[in-house]
Amino acid sequence: MDVPRLTELLREAEEHHSRYEPAAPPHHWWDFYAAYVVARDRGRTADQADADAVRHVQGAGSPIPPPRPGQRDGGPPVLLAVVGSRAEADLMVGLLVSQGLKAAAVSDDAGGQEPRLQLQGGARVLVAAADEAAARRLLADTAVPTDG
Repeated sequence: MDVPRLTELLREAEEHHSRYEPAAPPHHWWDFYAAYVVARDRGRTADQADADAVRHVQGAGSPIPPPRPGQRDGGPPVLLAVVGSRAEADLMVGLLVSQGLKAAAVSDDAGGQEPRLQLQGGARVLVAAADEAAARRLLADTAVPTDG
């Protein structure tokens, strides 16, 4: 999931939560938001995700149905590579995603405001644990040989 999509889902979750909250039992807002976003990411409609989030907050069984057939839950992210810049990481992520793998670029650059901070630690490329082997094979297959 990319940042624009997550932003959109968080705004939806806020709207649905604001309708639920006045009559809701005491709860943490993040429980509702998390259940809502996961449900939407798994293909549920906004109304279905709302109902799933309410069930989650109320502790009424499994709040979110399992992934649809063919949809992978890639597991927790693992470090695939550390590269010199966010641009290089984004290119690598683009390659991985184009092959159907779950990947993300992470850099400590103050949200893009301080790109020079990347010089201290580079940018990291993360992949879902389930995609790690395929990602490593893809990178090995596309690596440009260096002389020397």
